[in-house]
Amino acid sequence: MQVILIYYGANMVTRTREIVVCNKCQCAKCLDIIESKYGHDFVRCKCGAIFTDGGKGYIRRGGELEDIIDLSETYSEEYESEF
Repeated sequence: MQVILIYYGANMVTRTREIVVCNKCQCAKCLDIIESKYGHDFVRCKCGAIFTDGGKGYIRRGGELEDIIDLSETYSEEYESEF
């Protein structure tokens, strides 16, 4: 039987990342609520003023900031990394 030991050393760092639960927003002009459900799912509102993209992998928005009402749900998660 072979035993492999993994040594992580003193270089471990605690980091924080945002986990996307729901990638959703509302257009302030047409009041359309749009949601991107998976990666590269580019969704535009019915008037074309805003869009969202990324699903649960990332949040990308486009349009004028005053036209975007954020309805996304996220939470922070801590993890350990050598890098």
